[in-house]
Parts: sequence; structure tokens; C-alpha cells
Amino acid sequence: MKILYVAPSLPMKSGIAYYAEHFKNAMNHFLKRQIDILDICQNENIFNPKQFLYLRSKIRSSKKIQKYDIVHFEIGGGQNREFYILYLIKQYYPLVKIAVTLHDPPLILSSPMKFIGLEKIPRLVRGVRKIADLTIGRYWERKILEQTDEIICLSEIGRQKIQKRLKRNISYLPHLYFEIDEQAKKYRGNIKKILFFGYLGNKKGIDVLIKSFARLLKHFPKFRDIQLYICGGFPIGRRDIRLRNNLRRLAEELDMTKNIVFTGDISEGEKIAQFRDADMMVLPYRAQNTFGTSGALIQGMSYGLPMVVTNVKNFVNEIEDGKTGLLVEDGNVEMLTNKLKLLAENRSLRCKLGESAKDHIKKEHYPKLIVNKTWQIYQGCLETK
Repeated sequence: MKILYVAPSLPMKSGIAYYAEHFKNAMNHFLKRQIDILDICQNENIFNPKQFLYLRSKIRSSKKIQKYDIVHFEIGGGQNREFYILYLIKQYYPLVKIAVTLHDPPLILSSPMKFIGLEKIPRLVRGVRKIADLTIGRYWERKILEQTDEIICLSEIGRQKIQKRLKRNISYLPHLYFEIDEQAKKYRGNIKKILFFGYLGNKKGIDVLIKSFARLLKHFPKFRDIQLYICGGFPIGRRDIRLRNNLRRLAEELDMTKNIVFTGDISEGEKIAQFRDADMMVLPYRAQNTFGTSGALIQGMSYGLPMVVTNVKNFVNEIEDGKTGLLVEDGNVEMLTNKLKLLAENRSLRCKLGESAKDHIKKEHYPKLIVNKTWQIYQGCLETK
């Protein structure tokens, strides 16, 4: 079986690119099969007709595509390029079998009509494009996905949502973990570091975390030496200076600048060091209209970190409250403060949650298990007419 892979790739700053790299490596390692990468316009989004026409000419002239048994796409809400390649491959090579992993179900593309070049134009015209997104664009998305042989989601709730939207069977594939730390986690008696890790964004609830952390330190002076590390920059293409400045200003207003560290982007080595040194990890995401999973959550659990997360996204399917982590209500500052306090003063609970989290990842997200399930999905593709 010959497999062609279409996905964003490193060094692109994207959770999907990071996932795709590890997925490809896991397939090569456990199946001993090479997955080839389609590198046309690699990591470039398609925002104007000229780019689209160039992409079309490259796909049409690339006859090697028809030699593959399966073309597997990783598609997230902001990735027009991969979706357009899917459309063009089905147009020029209709017999090739297609598998698609959707990372932001039930959202497929955030803006299906973006490529027609309506970015830097008056607000009124952008409104027209938005209407086109919700009508022509959504219809176009659905019609193209109807031609695929398999659609995959990395969360059960996401699978249910997109299955309801597309009215077809959707496969569930657990999010593979990237690494398991072979070093035994050292759970300190007195905690020193609380960690947030991941790309920054308005829906990540970092403002809620800062307020809860400030409340913890002010109401309970014995915790005044704890530091909160906010590790991460912005995905490629985003430079949200306003969000960054607002978060820093909030830390200043709450007199927390000595206790809160904004690291920005960090290297792979620095990331590992942060995971190993942290005493707990907090992901206070806000409710949103997508139900994908979180690579940051999977990584934190794989390092044996006790997790505190909100009851949104796919977190509730990974975190069993009081067993593999702690759940808090979206936006509830007081509740999050109480959970931070509970973990800060209870080493045995931190040990229990961290070790159970790591065991959960080993059992449910082991790469060999994911690879075998993927292979079964590919075989199902080949059996479809």
C-alpha cells in the first residue's frame, strides 16, 4: 500500500504540524512503511486566485499522485491549502482513495471563500464574503467531503458533532501521544511552578488563570513564592499584540509581575525542561464552537503532570475528575483558585493524579495502537467502491 500524506509540517508553528510530524514518524516506525509527503506550496495558505491557479496546475501535472493507494489529509479550520488540494485531487484523480482527519470538528474551514482575495477590503464587502462562507462555502465543503472514503476525528465528541453535520459515518482515532517521559516524575512537597503550555489565543482562558493565580497568592500568603509559567507564542501568521499586551497588563494590575513568567516560543529542549520541572499544568480553555482534542493536554499527561482543565472541548473525555485530573467550570475564577490551592497543599493528590494521567495516556493513546487503527481505516478505504 502506497500512502501520500498532505499536512502542514515543521517548522511551521502549528499544533497540527506538530501532530503530523509525530504521526508520520509513528507510521514509519511501527509499520515500517514510508509515507511520502506532497510538498506543493508546503505550509502556504491559499489566499488569492493566482495561488489557487498555480496549485491547480501543479496538481494536474503531477501524475505520480495516481500511483498512490491512499492520500491522507490533516485538515484544521484555518488550512485552506490542504482542502484545496483535496478538491483538486478528486477533480483530476477521482479513483484515488481519500482519508481525511478533521482537527476542529464540526468546523471544517473557518473561511471557505478566503482564497478569492477578499482580505484587505472594506468591512461591508468582507460581510458579503462572510455570507458566502456560510452558504456557498458550507455547501462546497459538504459536497467535497461527500467524495472522500473515510473521515476521521481525534475526539469522540467531535466525531458525533461532525457525523450529525455531514450525516455519514465518521471514524474515531485517539490522539497519539508524542513522548512518554522515561524519568520518574518528582513530586515536590512544596510546589514551585504552575505551567500553562500551548499557543496563545483568546479562547485559551489565560486571563482567567492569571486572576485565579493572583487570588491564590493574595489570599494564601504561604504560596507567595510559587511562579506561573505561561509558555507559548502565537501560531504562524498570527501576531496578536493586543492579546499579549492585555495579558501582561493584567499581570501588572494584579501586582503579579514577579510571579508570572511569559516565556514566548520555546525550543523542544526547553519544553521538556518545563514539563519536568512543573508541579502542575493548567489549561483553562473557554467554551468554543469546535470539539477537537488538545496536544498540550496529551503531552502534559504523558509527563505525569497533575492537570487542572475546564469542562470544555475534548477535556471531559480525557480527564476523569478526581482520578486523572481536576475539572473546573469555564471562566470560574473562584473554583479554579480552590483547585489550585487543593493541589498546592496536597502532594499525595498530585502524585495520584499525575501517575493516573500517565497510565491513561499509555493505555489509550499508545502510538502502536493508533497506527494499527489507522491501518484498518486505510484497508476500509480500499474496500469501498
